Amino acid sequence: VFISTREIACYAPEMEAGVASLEISHNLADFTSDGATFTYMSMRVLAVEPPSGPIHGGTIVQLRTSPFRATDEVYCTFSFGETSLGEIVVHAEVLSLRALACRAPPHPLPEPLRLQTAVEATVHVSFHEARLHSAIVYTYVVPPAALSVVPDSGPLGGGTTITIHGRRFAQAAPL
Repeated sequence: VFISTREIACYAPEMEAGVASLEISHNLADFTSDGATFTYMSMRVLAVEPPSGPIHGGTIVQLRTSPFRATDEVYCTFSFGETSLGEIVVHAEVLSLRALACRAPPHPLPEPLRLQTAVEATVHVSFHEARLHSAIVYTYVVPPAALSVVPDSGPLGGGTTITIHGRRFAQAAPL
């Protein structure tokens, strides 16, 4: 795309990782030989830590990646699958050649679905206009709710067995 006599823009086609020669032409027959290059990076998201966080968001999520070169703008996209919930894009901080960090946004879960204990989002990374797809899943956890305590009082010395009634308790949760 012509921008000015000093600038044009084009989209890089899909290629294998490596360095590609970048030459231009006015007539598709005669090309420049300036030696300009473009580097295709094979960045992949390998892991997410922690793998889960609260439904209201706010957790700092670190993404371990294959090596890549840092760019000006890097983003994490939390994708909520084939639903009307869509996706949420947040700014990412480059920690190293192999790590990014971003703050998990609140999950846009409709109120009736909050009765579930967990819902998943797939995390993608993007920079410039490229999006790196991944199968890395971040799990949003709906916190448990205590609805009643029986008995609701006891002696100062302790020792009373208390039963808590509520919802979304998980067996693995520490008591």
